[in-house]
Amino acid sequence: MKYYVLVAFLILLAGCGGNTQPQIEYVYETVRVEVPISEPCKVEMLPAEEYATSRLKKTDSDFDKIKALVVERLQRSGTERELRALLSVCIAP
Repeated sequence: MKYYVLVAFLILLAGCGGNTQPQIEYVYETVRVEVPISEPCKVEMLPAEEYATSRLKKTDSDFDKIKALVVERLQRSGTERELRALLSVCIAP
């Protein structure tokens, strides 16, 4: 009876002594990964604009001066809209 236990133990021990590392097959596969790359914004600078108040003289009437200020305010708001449009081009994905 002792021999059966000893033989069974040796058989189990011999089964564990085999090749313990599995055979691994390496398969290489090319994968394309698209990554966004930032580019510098290429926008032309706005030309310098001559505003209405730069043409005023000291001898102009108060009405002409106020009219020039109103026109300049409209010019500046138009320039601001153009600058915002240029900036949105640079920021847009």
